[in-house]
Amino acid sequence: MKFEYAKGDVMPVRIAVVRGDITVFGADAIVNSANRSLHKGSGLCKAIYEKAGEAELTTALRGYGELAVGTAIITSGFKLKSKHIIHTVTPKYLPIKEKNLCLLAQCYVSILNLAVHYKLKSIGIPCLGVGHHMWPLELAADIALDTILWNKDKLESLENLAIVCFTDEQYKVYSHCLWTKDG
Repeated sequence: MKFEYAKGDVMPVRIAVVRGDITVFGADAIVNSANRSLHKGSGLCKAIYEKAGEAELTTALRGYGELAVGTAIITSGFKLKSKHIIHTVTPKYLPIKEKNLCLLAQCYVSILNLAVHYKLKSIGIPCLGVGHHMWPLELAADIALDTILWNKDKLESLENLAIVCFTDEQYKVYSHCLWTKDG
């Protein structure tokens, strides 16, 4: 089937789930699962700091103070393949706090808003919250993909959005979730 778009029509963003290391992902921006203080943390945050250039990233983030859960900011990508890094703070998984479901979704909304504001064409987003903050994979995937799909018509400049999965298990769960929602 061939899709044709009239002049002025917005082509929908292509959403994919890929397996790989987000620190070497080539896109206009990648997303960092940051801590509130925006200091070098552990896991993905540590890897991004080390590959982007710890001194440069620390200097760029100095003066921001604490970043609220669910919000996001953007910096240069420095030594990374990506031009930018979008930093967001995910909530800890607490099954009795419904508010945290909304805060995880808000992380994606904040990321997408920055992508639109900066007219990014491509972005790589890791499986947010599934590491240190212990979100169950299926729930995190469901929230991520629902939020992205609900907002995809607003993503004017964005052409490619990839959920970059670090493990085979993440890839399997997020791929299945995308297939069932958008397939």
